[in-house]
This record gives sequence, structure tokens and C-alpha cells, in this order.
Amino acid sequence: MKSKKWIIVISVIIIAVIIFAIVMMTKQSNDTISDEDHLYSDSKAVIYYSATVDNTFNSVAAFVSKDNTVKGYAMDGLEFGSSTYNEKTKTILLEDKNSLKFVTDDGIQTAKFDNPEYTATSKGFLSKNNTFYSVNNTGVQEQNGEGYYSTIRYGNKDYTDSQLVGDWIQAVGNNGEDTIYSFVNYVSIKGEDATDNYRLIQSKLNDKKEFETTTIDELTSLNKLKDISIFNDFVYKDGVLYNLLNYKDDNNEVKTDLFVYDLKTKKLDLKLIADYDGAEFGLLNPTENIEMEGDNLYFVEDTGAVHQINMKTQTTKVLYTIDKGTNKDPLLQIKNNKLYLYILKDKAYYLDVLDLQTGKQLTSDKLQGMDEALNLGEGTNPYDLLILE
Repeated sequence: MKSKKWIIVISVIIIAVIIFAIVMMTKQSNDTISDEDHLYSDSKAVIYYSATVDNTFNSVAAFVSKDNTVKGYAMDGLEFGSSTYNEKTKTILLEDKNSLKFVTDDGIQTAKFDNPEYTATSKGFLSKNNTFYSVNNTGVQEQNGEGYYSTIRYGNKDYTDSQLVGDWIQAVGNNGEDTIYSFVNYVSIKGEDATDNYRLIQSKLNDKKEFETTTIDELTSLNKLKDISIFNDFVYKDGVLYNLLNYKDDNNEVKTDLFVYDLKTKKLDLKLIADYDGAEFGLLNPTENIEMEGDNLYFVEDTGAVHQINMKTQTTKVLYTIDKGTNKDPLLQIKNNKLYLYILKDKAYYLDVLDLQTGKQLTSDKLQGMDEALNLGEGTNPYDLLILE
């Protein structure tokens, strides 16, 4: 009898251990975050590792704490996914395939949507109704009629909604208050005579918490240009939108222009800033690459060269060239006259801070726990760096 009792006791212990292991493995497969973590207050950065549109793997948000330890959070895979935050509401927005996630010191609140998205375009925050938004490249929607669609998912912890926009949105900016501005590419004629056309639209949030989308201007002056690509989200300042535009001219030469659009006068100016003699121009980490500081516009070329354009004198100069690290593809954000870099050096992950004007390294912090966080998402790639300050 005693031996049978011992067998039963041992069996119960074994079963309990197995159940505990399964629970821990399930939690580990989802995140490395505990209920005690204050993700907003304790974090100084969020690094978004994005999935690709053709796989089923997770995306991962890596929260970098102020002591440089990293905790990962797995999400449904989204191509070009990213994050943003608002200091007033003390909230971080994460976007994924099926939801918007609002991160506060109280935890992560998920708002799910009926229709999945596979490719993100942009994200931001509007002060009206404390509204976060996520713009997505939805694609052809036959059930909604012919044509290409984008989707705006938006809201906050208290409510969320989504709206279709009947255009292919390629670049986005906002006025910080109630309006999203979008650069749209559309085809005017079907078949062999199809041509690319471009316009600016705005989606303005009304008092019913709905976006009203209207056309601002048909950008007909761009129609004569070939192979247009716009690199980044718009920088908005004092009613003017700024961006970089790459194209081929009538002589098939590659040009890069500063795109300047005055929303009040509806005037578009293209100001040549580079002639690469047929060489393709690119930005390093296009999600957070262009920023206005005072009268100067800054961006980082894919070679690592940091450019400054003075908007008053229209002069352009290269300030310095950054070290791109082991993988040659660091993430960056330009903010508060500093250049932040998430960079791999000899198989270790670092968050470096440089003086924007001089390139002098101010700090270099080695991150602990990044490998464990990245184990949550197979096949992901670093896409977006969000600095929380």
C-alpha cells in the first residue's frame, strides 16, 4: 500500500511539474514581460522587429529599460510595423496584423479588428480626442468596388474604429491636431495606356470621431517625372509639408529633390539637393530619418552620411558620416538635436546617442536580453526605433 501511495504522490508531482512547465513555456512564447513592469515609465526606447508580408511569424516589440535591459513582446506579424507614443497620455501605440495595442504603466490593452492588415504605412497621434492612428496598405478590395484601398485604424484605450480610404497612400504626415495628410499614387487610365498620377489628400477627424477624406491638390507637375519614390513620412511645420523625392528626369537621370508643399497656397516646390549621375539615392532606416530642427532639415543617406539643409539659405552640406556597425543597417531617430542609433557591434546590441551637429558620441549603452526578446519572433527584421523622451 505504501508503495502505491508513493507512486501516486510522485505521479501527481510529475503532472504538476509538467503543467507548470507548459504554462511557463506558453508565457515565454508570448512575451518576457511581467505584470509588475511599468512599460511606459521604465522604458527609454522601443525597437520594433517587423515580419515580412509573406510569412506567418510574429513581430516583436523590444522594450529597452532605463537600465539597458530588454524585454520582448510578441505580436501578430505585420510588415513595416512600428510604434509611436504620446507624453501627455503616457501611452505607447503598437500596431500589428490584427490589432492596435495601447501600452501604459497599467499593462497592454489590445483592441482587435475584424479585418487583418498585412503591410503598414505610417502611424501617429492627433491631440483631438487623444487619437492614435495607424495607416495600412490594404490593397485591392473587390467587395468595395474597383480600385486600391488603404485603411486608417485609430482610437485610444477608450474606443477604436477604422475607415477605408479609396487610395494607395505612400507617405503620411499630420498637423498634430486633427488632420492626416497623405501622398497618393493612382493610375488614371487602365490597360496599356495606364499612367501614374499623384495627389495630396487630407483625412480630418470630425466631432463624430470619423475621418472626412478630401483631395487637397492634384500634383500634376509630377506626372512628367518617371520612377517616383518618396522616402519617408512628411515633416510638418507651420503649414508646410517636407519630404525627399527621388525620380528620373527627361534625360533618364536620377535626381533627388526636396519636396516642399505649402498647404495654404497649395504650391509645390521641388528643390534639387543631389545629382547622383544615375546612382540610386536611398535613406538609412526611412521610418524616422527626416527631421526639422530649427531652420534645418536633417536626413541620413544609406551611405551613413548625415545631411543638413538650411531652409532659409537653401544650402546643403554633409556634416559627417556615421559608423553603420556590423550589420551595416542600424535603426535611427533624429530628435532633440541628437542622433539615436540602434546598432549591432561585434554580435552585441547597442543604443548610441550622437550630437546631431558634430557626430560626437555622447553615450553608448550595451543592451542586455535582446537575444531572448528576439527569440519570440523568427524571421523578423529591425524596422523602427522609437525614443521615449
